[in-house]
Amino acid sequence: SGDDPRLIPGHAFALEGHPRADFNAWWRPVRVVHRGTQYAGQEEESADAPLGVSYDLRAELVPEDVEWRPAPLPRPRIDGPQIATVVGPVGEEIHCDEWGRVKVQFPWDREGRHDEFSTCWIRVAQNWAGADWGHMAIPRIGQEVIVDYLDGDCDQPI
Repeated sequence: SGDDPRLIPGHAFALEGHPRADFNAWWRPVRVVHRGTQYAGQEEESADAPLGVSYDLRAELVPEDVEWRPAPLPRPRIDGPQIATVVGPVGEEIHCDEWGRVKVQFPWDREGRHDEFSTCWIRVAQNWAGADWGHMAIPRIGQEVIVDYLDGDCDQPI
């Protein structure tokens, strides 16, 4: 713990004057939690109001010469289907690749261009398919579709 707001994760510092000699070394903060309070407003007018400001911090440190990496973030998941609109080049009715995959525009994608560059190719689920039999229905540009994800993996839309 301490009270120096200049303590920043990743920036090493030299600790000096500690009673334990082995602590007087270079340290690297890997996590810092700052906490401050400034009393203001009606509280100041109260007789029991605390006065002034307070600041402190808690930090996790590692020796500066130790290589440290944060724990990897968990892979993002998308649980449940989403709606989207099939997109493609202007003037086309159907836009798919050789495997019948299409591109879509999600309503939440504000930067999407509503064209053939909006997403990756997305597989189209078919209701009846197998080896050497079945049929294929390709959604048309402008049609609304439901997009789901294999095992919640956002890199495997279907």
